[in-house]
Amino acid sequence: MGGFSLLAFVKPKGIVDAVLHGGVSTGCAIIFAGPVVRYFNALPDDWEFQMMAGFLIGFCAWFLMSAIANFFIKNEGKDILEVAAETKTRVKKVRKA
Repeated sequence: MGGFSLLAFVKPKGIVDAVLHGGVSTGCAIIFAGPVVRYFNALPDDWEFQMMAGFLIGFCAWFLMSAIANFFIKNEGKDILEVAAETKTRVKKVRKA
């Protein structure tokens, strides 16, 4: 739900991108909405809370998948050791701040 609602604001690169993002975010929402509802001690048949949890989970799944894809696209031609060294320096800079 969250991933498909983002399609109105973020234009996908193609039909495959839209189906992939929408499918993964919807799948994550279906899988994880029930445990999230139980964690917050809500009633399992409270469809409004499940819908909200599914929306948030789908949104987070969309963001995480996009962040990982952008990382791989940015580091496409590099060796794994170069990527690891660059990541270590960035983590050190963040920890110092």
